[in-house]
Amino acid sequence: MIQLPGGAKSFTDPEITGIGRLKARSPLVPFPEPTLAQTLDRDRSPWFMSLDGSWSFLGIDQPESAPPDFTDAHFDDREWRPIEVPGNWTMQGFDHPHYTNVQMPFVGDPPNVPTANPTGLYRKLFSLPKSWKGRRVVVHFGGAESVLYVWLNGHSLGLSKDSRLPAEFDLTPHLVNGQNTLTAMVVRWSDATWIEDQDHWFMGGLHREVYLYTTDHQYLEDVRVRARLDPVTGSGQLEVRAELGVKTPVETAPQLQLALFDPRGKSVFRKPRTLEFANPGNPYLFQGRFADHIESVKRPKAWSSESPHLYTLVASLTDTRGRCIESVSMRVGFRDVQIAHRELLINGRPVMIKGVNRHDHHPERGKALTRSDMLEDVLAIKRWGFNAIRTAHYPNDPYLYDLCDAIGLYVV
Repeated sequence: MIQLPGGAKSFTDPEITGIGRLKARSPLVPFPEPTLAQTLDRDRSPWFMSLDGSWSFLGIDQPESAPPDFTDAHFDDREWRPIEVPGNWTMQGFDHPHYTNVQMPFVGDPPNVPTANPTGLYRKLFSLPKSWKGRRVVVHFGGAESVLYVWLNGHSLGLSKDSRLPAEFDLTPHLVNGQNTLTAMVVRWSDATWIEDQDHWFMGGLHREVYLYTTDHQYLEDVRVRARLDPVTGSGQLEVRAELGVKTPVETAPQLQLALFDPRGKSVFRKPRTLEFANPGNPYLFQGRFADHIESVKRPKAWSSESPHLYTLVASLTDTRGRCIESVSMRVGFRDVQIAHRELLINGRPVMIKGVNRHDHHPERGKALTRSDMLEDVLAIKRWGFNAIRTAHYPNDPYLYDLCDAIGLYVV
């Protein structure tokens, strides 16, 4: 029987939500320099690699039925079938979808699940570019229903619950030269199923994208942005917090540079803002270094459903010689949201929400939506006079939020 991280019944232990999973962060992809990051096109980054496509797959009736050595790099999986990732196995010939409204899809009491528990085993071979050698490498799983276990070259990386949230694992310690073997086990029913229950289709599998990205051993662990707007004066305020990640202790931390570009691509700042990373000195509050920046922006173009103006923020790490270590980018919209006089005010004006409920769902691919599927969804919603979508309690693919920002849909 395969040894699972956290024990044989970790998928029914509510106290375990993740093992070995990296801290949740914004969906940032690194670029080697700011100009490339400004494009926001991750496919142009040499530090990004998609693992989407065909994987080797074996569907079994329960986790205990997994071959004990299926995580080994040299395991013979030639009799396994190919399956598309992202995809739901329930839409690709194994198991079946299950719709539920107010009743759970199985009997029993939480956190227990049935012994008959459909489980998918996945294997993917990959080789890294030579330019990635010696760098930190991370794997990103966009979503897995319901619990995900991951191994690299036979070494356990950990587990993740939260079907609609991404999970990232550091591959660096277990990478080898040449071909690497990434293995995943997805268990359909878990203790998390009890709190994910809602009126929707239960599926199974790796239903969102899987990709790799690489960073230096000093990297931007996270960047959080808030763009405020004063509806009376029209002035804006940009608030940024960047967290520095380090694999090894450093005596001299790199610097942070921030550049902001308006919707036409014109630089808002005359020159990038340069900041130092500080250590808060209290490891109980935060272990690491961060840089905070607050700056007024003179009369920015406001974001609203009618006029969805978006700015681009580029954050870069630079070494002591001013050379770029890494750049990341994100869209930013200046707006003000408040409730006053029993009305919802956007940028000081009352707004009537005309929204529609939405799940990630496709009649043929289940919850595995392509970017064109999501674009078609939001364009149809906008075309029919709606100004908002409700995400049905589940976090959606980050790309969906980018689309909503771009065409002017509130997410409620």
